[in-house]
Formats: sequence, C-alpha cells, structure tokens
Amino acid sequence: MKKTLQDQLSEFAHSHGFHIQKAPNQESPQKEHSKKKSKTKSLTHTAQTISNIAANKKSKIKGVIQGIIEQANAGRNTEKHRVNKSVDISAFLKFIIDCKEKGVISEADVYFCLCTVDNIEEFPSNQIKEFQQVLGDSSLRIQALFESDKLSEEDKTAYLKQLNIIKQQQESEKLEHYTALAKKVLLYGIDVDAKISSTPILDEDDFTLAIDWLDNNYKNKIKNSVNVVLEKFGDDYEIGRVLSARAAEKAAEIFYERCGFKVVDVSIKQLKENGNDAWKYYDLEVDGYPIDVKNSRRSLNSGERYVEHCVPKFKIIRNDINVKISGILSRYLWPKTLLHSEDIPDTSLLFLGETSYAEIEKLRAVFSSEYFDIDFGRPGIGTNYFLPPWIFEYPSSLYKKRNEAIAELANQDAMDYIFSRPQTLNPIPLCIVTNTDLRKYWHDESLSKWEWTLYQTLYDRIQTNGLSLPFVYLSLISHFTEILHRYPEDYEEYRPQKYRNIVFMNEAEFIKPLGVHDPLNTVRSLINVLDKLWTSDHGMIKQYKYFKLSGFHIFQGKKSSTDNWETLVAYCGGWIAGKGKCGKYPLVLGESNRCPVCKKLICPLCGFCSEGCPNSCGTDQDPFSIDVQDHDVNYYKDIPF
Repeated sequence: MKKTLQDQLSEFAHSHGFHIQKAPNQESPQKEHSKKKSKTKSLTHTAQTISNIAANKKSKIKGVIQGIIEQANAGRNTEKHRVNKSVDISAFLKFIIDCKEKGVISEADVYFCLCTVDNIEEFPSNQIKEFQQVLGDSSLRIQALFESDKLSEEDKTAYLKQLNIIKQQQESEKLEHYTALAKKVLLYGIDVDAKISSTPILDEDDFTLAIDWLDNNYKNKIKNSVNVVLEKFGDDYEIGRVLSARAAEKAAEIFYERCGFKVVDVSIKQLKENGNDAWKYYDLEVDGYPIDVKNSRRSLNSGERYVEHCVPKFKIIRNDINVKISGILSRYLWPKTLLHSEDIPDTSLLFLGETSYAEIEKLRAVFSSEYFDIDFGRPGIGTNYFLPPWIFEYPSSLYKKRNEAIAELANQDAMDYIFSRPQTLNPIPLCIVTNTDLRKYWHDESLSKWEWTLYQTLYDRIQTNGLSLPFVYLSLISHFTEILHRYPEDYEEYRPQKYRNIVFMNEAEFIKPLGVHDPLNTVRSLINVLDKLWTSDHGMIKQYKYFKLSGFHIFQGKKSSTDNWETLVAYCGGWIAGKGKCGKYPLVLGESNRCPVCKKLICPLCGFCSEGCPNSCGTDQDPFSIDVQDHDVNYYKDIPF
C-alpha cells in the first residue's frame, strides 16, 4: 500500500526523535473514497498544515544535529563542557545513536561529542552506567577505525590527543586511589568509634552492685539507698569511684557490642546467680573470652590528666587462659553526677584497648636488654601493676578496613607506581606496614645510618609481631636508649624528633603512628619528651648508659651498672598552696635541677622534689591523690610514659 504524505512525514520525524499525531480532521484512506469531492480542498489544507509542522520540526532537528556536530568538533580540540543536569542522558544517547544509524552524523562525531562531557558523575548512577557503556562501545569502534586507517587525518590527530588525555586522567585517578589507600592505612585507625558519648545510666541493680564493693562502714551508712547517697555522700570520692567502675563496665559492654561481639555481663551475676563465682575473676565475656574492665578517671582539675590503671593481680582461669584487661578512661564524676548525669554537658568515656599478662611479658621479653628495663610496678607497692595508656591495643578485627588497604598497597605494582610519581606523602611508614623494601627505591644516602637501622628494626618487628601501639612505642624509646648506650658515633646526626618521619604520614598530622590507633597521642608525646631531653643538655644526657621505664611515668638512668637510678624525666607530684595540684610535666634533666638530697628533679614552679624530702619546698599529696586501688595517684597531661 502506498504511504500517505502524513505517514511519510511522521516516519521522517520519528526517525529523528519526534512524534507527530494525526490532525483532528484527517480521515483514514478507506473513508477518503466515500467522501464527496467538496471535501478535497479540506484534505489538501490539512496536508499542507502537517507539511508546515514537519518542516518546522525538521528545522529544529537540523539545529540539534548541528549542535552535536559542533560539540564533536569541540571534542576534536580536546575541549570539555558541562551538561545541564536537567538533560535526559538516556534520550540524548538514543538520539545521537539514531542519528548515526541514519547516516546524519559519523562514528567519529559520536565519539568526540561524548568525550566533551565533563560532569557525567553528577547524574544518576543508571544514566552514568548507560553513558559509560555507549562511550566504551564507541571507543572500541573508533579504535578499530584508527587501526584500519579509516579515519581522516584530522580525526586521527584528534583521537591521539584524546588517548593522551584519557591516559593522564587514568594516571591521576590511579594516584588519587593509592593516596586514598595510604591515608586509610596511616590515618584511618579503627573501624568503630572508641568514644562512648555519655556515661551509661546506672539502674537499681548497678547501684546495689557498686555499693557492695565498698567496705562495711560505708554500706551501713548508705543502707543501699540512692537518696542517702544524694543527700549525704553526693561529693564522696570513694562512692564516686565504685559507681564510676560499674559505669565503666557498662561502657565496655556498649563498645564491644558496637564492634559486633556477643557480650555477657558477668559482673552483675554477683547479685543474681548464687554459686556462680566467675565474677570474682572477670567482668565480661566477649565472644566467650574473659575480660576484666579497669577504669581510670581523669583529673578533677584537668580533664587531660588521669590516674593510671592499677591491676593488683593478673588473673588466669580454666585451661590457663589469661583474663584480658580492658582499659576505660572516664570523666571525674561525683556520685550526685553519676546518678543524675543529665546535668553535666560531657560525661563521655574512652575505650583505650586491651592487654593481658602474656602480652605484657612478651613486650618485656622483646624490648628489655642489659641496658633497658621495663618495670610496671611501684617502689614499696608490692606486686601491683600500673599500666600506662600506651600498653593497650584494640582488637585486630577492628582494623579490617586498614588491613584491606594494606593488602592492596602491598601489591608490588602499587608501590612501584607510588614511587614513580612525585612524592606527595611520606613513603617510609607506608613501606614498613606494607612489607615493602624501601632500599629498592632509595639510596643509602637518602637516610642516615641510624634511621636505616630504626627502619629495619620496625620493619622486622612488625612482620614478626604485627602492628600494635605498644610495639611502636617501645621500639622508639628502646632505640633512644640504644643510641646512648651503643652508638655514640651517631650523636651528630641523631635527634629524636626525626622519629616523626619514620612513623607518621606527614608533618601536619602526627597521629596514628604506623596506622595504629593512639587515642591519647602517646607516641607523639613520647617523641616530644625525648627530643626535649636530648636537646636540653647534650653533655649531661650522654653520660647515661643504663635506663629504666617505670609504670608510674618515670624514666630513669644510670651512668654505670653499679650506680643508683637517677630521674631523667618525671612529673611534679607537689601541690601549690591555694591552687591545688601542680602536676607540671615534663620535668626534664637539664631543664630542672636535681635535689642534692633525694636525687629527684625539682619542679621550677612549686619547688617539690619528692614526698618526705626535707629539701622539698612543695606541699605533699592530699587525700585526692588516692587512685582506684588506694595508692598514690599520678595525674598527668600528655605524658607518654
């Protein structure tokens, strides 16, 4: 059947993305034969109207096609343009493909037109995928035309330019990807927030349990009544201590559940399950493993100082399983606040990590030497352990994202690529954690002898023992003692502040040493203190050859193995009349004078040297210098030891 004029026009318009409806008065071909001759004029007028509409549409279509060709020519000149976000990408792609199939534009026009789009990532994902598919298909076809020498010279030149641009973009994206991975390794930390935003609410059972930890004198006065505590003991230190301890157990439970572990509150069974004495040994079961929660409270006068975690005895249960110690750092809150914490703006707690007797003994075995001793006790305090903040480490499962990034960067191609580009990040810590030999890329002259030695030591220890805050921390301070004891020839080039270049990603962010989570910045503080000790009086520090790091934040030295220990770094334990605890830190040999009587460092602010020394000008400790185990408190601000 012969096509009508309207059908022909509609077909042409439709082939270019438009649709023309029938005119209202138009009749079907079958009915035309039955119409009177008088209506011929009307039909002719209708056809003319359709013809005019089609011509107008055709003009617009030509304009659109001309725009596409102009866009393609811009692409040939490597220009980029942003597409209005209101554009329907699917319709746009359909139109240019249809035009190409009709022979209106060429394959090269399609390719270069698509190459100009500079903001496709701003569109919906389904449209992005469709665009990339069409561009990818066009790229393959234009490549085939290029290889078969079927492109014009102009298009060949333009195609090569586009290839170069694409290569540069890919290089840039690749570098951005590896840089992002490096940041994830060295800056990301753990996968969950270690901060518990507010102190858990203590219910009636929690209150009863905490009060049961007090001596009978307290219990007889309190009579297990919250109202009595609020009325008579709202500012009582000891009651605040036990309530804080119970709140810390609940905070640890919150943290472990946040990590996806199954947690059982064993401590509360002291009240609820007669005959079950597991609570005597640990507080929580985390995926079936025993956890003993130890809480330390920040200083009353300074939230940046806090009491050490005291462990009277490490516990071992069935089958010689070491009970792990979880460290919690809490605000200094009075009983009245713990029972009505909504009145205080910040009651947050911090989960510091875990440790155990076996892990601590392993550290001592690895790092202790004839000239460096690690002691977590206190003189005259029996067998108690006093744990510094750097001893804790987070469960390895919380480093999943960091470890995935390490695995990808450990690919040799990745490190080769990073070193082939201009350095935008520090590659030393990256090589240490990815098990990459830095000497493959750097000459011996790139680092000093002692820096290469430390690099290799960290590299070897981490490959053997894994990444952890205690290993990083002790590696640095033990290296400091090794320099002083064994390598005086390195003195000229050595300076502790250069440790930053070994363990931190860049100079602007001294956090996450070698990618381990260090919430209190203990490694950064250690480097600062050691550098202060080194630079305060070179001649004096070089006399010492034997060293001891004590659990109560004291670093000591001896000039020979038979000498008595002398304080190298300490904090002030004195008090300033009318103001409270002094707490100055650090007191550093060379900056602070040494007392001729007790041989301790003298605080330049309050004159305190040691408790009971007749030469001390400071005021001795007051009742608030008692920690959770009724021993002397050591408050400090930013103390690494």
